[in-house]
Amino acid sequence: MLEADLLALDAPLGVYPWHAEVFDVWVGTWRTWRWLVGMTAARRVGLDFQQVESVLRLQGIKRKAWPAIFRQLRIMETAALEVLAEREK
Repeated sequence: MLEADLLALDAPLGVYPWHAEVFDVWVGTWRTWRWLVGMTAARRVGLDFQQVESVLRLQGIKRKAWPAIFRQLRIMETAALEVLAEREK
């Protein structure tokens, strides 16, 4: 979605237009977590970044944008893992 498309929407999104591309990738990869499974519990340990590349390709994101999106995804991944860990307590 282009920035102009986001600005034309009537409903509030809660996502800044300049973060829309990485947010779309995040949504596309949300269910691709790597899990650590033990005898008594399982927990997410991070995104499966092989799947991230698939999402980047399928969404038609230019390769030169991948490093920046990857860095932003790592930030989002860290924040999500912190929230998920807090919920498990």
